[in-house]
Amino acid sequence: MKKAVKIIGIFLLVILICIGLTYLNTLKTQNKKIAIDITNLIYEADGNSQLIKVYEVSDYEEFVKDFNNKTLPCVYITKFLYDGAGMYKTYDLDDFIEDGNDVEIDVFETTVININGLGDYEISGTLTKGMIAVNTNNLKGDINLILNNVNLDTDSKKIPAIYVYNKDITYSKCNVTIVAKEGTSNYIEGGKLKKVSLIASSELENYASKYTKDVATWYNEYTNYYGIYSQEEIENILFATVTADNEDLADGDPYYYYKASGAISSDIDLNFNGAGYLEIISKNKEGVETKGHLSFVGGTGDYVIKAQDDCLNTTTSDSE
Repeated sequence: MKKAVKIIGIFLLVILICIGLTYLNTLKTQNKKIAIDITNLIYEADGNSQLIKVYEVSDYEEFVKDFNNKTLPCVYITKFLYDGAGMYKTYDLDDFIEDGNDVEIDVFETTVININGLGDYEISGTLTKGMIAVNTNNLKGDINLILNNVNLDTDSKKIPAIYVYNKDITYSKCNVTIVAKEGTSNYIEGGKLKKVSLIASSELENYASKYTKDVATWYNEYTNYYGIYSQEEIENILFATVTADNEDLADGDPYYYYKASGAISSDIDLNFNGAGYLEIISKNKEGVETKGHLSFVGGTGDYVIKAQDDCLNTTTSDSE
C-alpha cells in the first residue's frame, strides 16, 4: 500500500513539474522581445544578433517541411507569400480571358518578413518590394509590432504592407497591436490581395448555378480561375475565407475566396497605439482593413491615412 502511495506521489510530482515548466515556457514566450532590422534583414533576441533565415522560391520544399514540423524560427523570410496550400499567385480573370483556360500564373515573388510567435517585435529600417506577414493561427497571447522609424513599401498594388492573418475571423485569443514608437516617424505603403478562388476544382459544377449571363460562360470555360485548389488544400488555407452574396458575382468574382483589401489588413481584431507618427498610404482600396474590430486606443500619436477607397474598413465598424 505504501509503495502504491509513493508511486502515485511521484507521478503527481512529475505532473506538477511538467505543468510548471509549461507555465514558465509560456511566460518566456509571452515576454519575448525581438528587434528586427528590415534594412539589413537582421534580428536580435536575448542579446544575440543574426541574419534572418531566408527561404527562396527554390527552397519551397524545405520550407514546407519546416512548416509542417513546426521548426520555423520566430522570424523568417520567404521570397513568396505562403497561404497554407501553396505560394500566392496573382490570379486575375482578365489573364484567363485574354490567354485561354490553360494560362499559367507566376508566383508573386517578394520579400516577406514572417512573424511566427508571441512577443514584442520592434521593427526599424527601410524595405522596398516587401511586406510583413503575421501568423496568429492558434496563438494565445499578445503580439506587439513596435514601429521605430519604419519605411515599408510593397512597390506593388498586389499585396498589403502588413498582413495579420488567421483562418477564423472570430478568433480572440491573440491580441495584435501596432505601436508607433514615441519620437519616431513611420511610413507604410501597400496594396491588397486580390480575391483568390477557394472553390474546390472537384466542386465546380455544384457552384455553376450561382453564376448568370456571361459570368456563367466564364465560369464553365475558365475553370483554372474559379477552382484554384483541391478540397484538401482548401482545408489547409491559413487566411480567413469569405463567401460572396450572389449579387456580387456580376463582375466574375469567385464565390468563395480569401482576400486582404488594405495597405494594412487583418483577419482578426487589430489595435493601434503609441505616441509616434504613422502614415499609411494605400495603392489600391482601403488604408486599414480588418474583418474584426479596429481600435485606436491608449496612444497620443499622429495618424495620416491616404486611401483610394475607405481610409478605414471593418466588418464590425468598431473603430475608436
